Amino acid sequence: MPADIREYLLDRFMTDARTLRQRADSLKSVAKPSPGPSAALSTAMADACDHVVALAEQLPEHAPVEVMLEALKFLVPKVMLLANSPAATSSPAIRAVYMGACTRAQELIAAETNAAAHYDQ
Repeated sequence: MPADIREYLLDRFMTDARTLRQRADSLKSVAKPSPGPSAALSTAMADACDHVVALAEQLPEHAPVEVMLEALKFLVPKVMLLANSPAATSSPAIRAVYMGACTRAQELIAAETNAAAHYDQ
């Protein structure tokens, strides 16, 4: 995992998008569908990952932890808007991508906040 929070989120969701697109491509070339999301749904989930990447790219680069935590606190509601959009609410798999991004951001906020609290003691 990259040491920088921004890089971690970018890497995480770029990798997920790439994996989902590879799955979609492989499903398009087989006659019998495999369990799990279809090629179309895998592509839509990859597109959702791309939306998360676009938001993560707006996070400050090489910022101090305090600045990054504030930026993450602004990121969460933006991702929640995507999670609650009509497209996402009509597809649990797409909504799960956005909710996963919210969870990741909230976990990072909590971990860094807890680390700072322990450091200050």
